[in-house]
Amino acid sequence: MQQPDIIEEIDLLQLSDEVPTTHLSDLPGGSVSTASKWGYSYDEQDDQVLFGEVSHMALGKGRELFVLDNTRNTILHFDPEGNLLDEIGREGEGPGEFRTPAAIQYEDESLIVAENNGRIHRFSRQTNEIVLDDTYQLDLHIDDLCLKNGEVYLMGFTSGNDHIIHKTEDNLQDIASSFGSAFDHDEEAIVSDISRRGSLECTGSYVLAAFEYGPVISVYDSDGRKVQQFVLEDMTTMDINLVEMPGGGPGVNVAVPEEGYYDRINQITATDEDKFLVQTKREYHDEEKAAITQTHLYLSEDHYEVWETASGMLMFDFRKDEAAAGANFPHPQFELKKLKSNSEK
Repeated sequence: MQQPDIIEEIDLLQLSDEVPTTHLSDLPGGSVSTASKWGYSYDEQDDQVLFGEVSHMALGKGRELFVLDNTRNTILHFDPEGNLLDEIGREGEGPGEFRTPAAIQYEDESLIVAENNGRIHRFSRQTNEIVLDDTYQLDLHIDDLCLKNGEVYLMGFTSGNDHIIHKTEDNLQDIASSFGSAFDHDEEAIVSDISRRGSLECTGSYVLAAFEYGPVISVYDSDGRKVQQFVLEDMTTMDINLVEMPGGGPGVNVAVPEEGYYDRINQITATDEDKFLVQTKREYHDEEKAAITQTHLYLSEDHYEVWETASGMLMFDFRKDEAAAGANFPHPQFELKKLKSNSEK
């Protein structure tokens, strides 16, 4: 198959000259030990399929766990012992129904669900049940969300808006403020393709954001000012090029580099008020291979460490040393884990 002609090779390293930059390379290695975990997985011999694809998780009150099943478009609600309490939502386009669920977060008795199509659902706890409050529609392609002291932040891109982070009004129906730059390029196709893939997290007084394809994590304060940035220099990024399409006009071509693999920022998750974990996933051209690297970053001091998990577990929520972790291969599964690095053993 003939490859389109490359017009421009896209440089994913977009940094601000106005804020402190920390370049992370050759960090001290460590390992992760696991304690007090429970799990649930789909058994191929069992007639009942519990869930299809783990795509996001949230830790709730008293170590309860919410698991977003992206295949069945529902949220599974488990107690701390791993017993299924109920299922929240279902596939559809009505109130409390999901078509393209992207992320979930839990805070102060509220469960917020965001969809790629811009819909937001707020559920709340009433006695022992999680019930729908309302469903709202925003003009955004939403990739992720985070909650901070009752405030809802969304990572989302829409054509004509130079910002990708949006703080909603309390009613969730309107945007109160926007900040954080979308990917900077003159060609709309490049801006859209890269800006629509990202990860967002709230921690302490900060909001952290990263594009999936790029090696840069940006740190913003509560007023939306960029105050710090981290560069993961050991990342091997995708080859993303602006090309001339066969029918004429520019297009985006994404390819695995000659190394046979690429790294992407899988997610960012807070571990404390001034600490966060950035997880990168190495995707190989051979789809049977995968590797996960977790880098623990401290905002307030010059200390970093890398945790590598050979099992390929994907971590989705982390609070006070307890983590909800999940994976989809070889079978969908998840665990509550207590993680410790070598230095903490």
